Amino acid sequence: MWLDDPQALDAAQMFLVQLMAHSEALDPDNGLFQPELLPVDFDDEAFAEYVAEYGWGDPDA
Repeated sequence: MWLDDPQALDAAQMFLVQLMAHSEALDPDNGLFQPELLPVDFDDEAFAEYVAEYGWGDPDA
């Protein structure tokens, strides 16, 4: 899924992290789940070049 709205992406990511926190306890005794969320640097220029050269591909393939 491609998003142009960074706030929507952040909200979706935090929703999934909170969902995991409530469904998969790492240590059931402490009730904590604090993942290390590292920033991701996407190479948008390389992605655009790839799509320009190869296209999106056949989703039914």
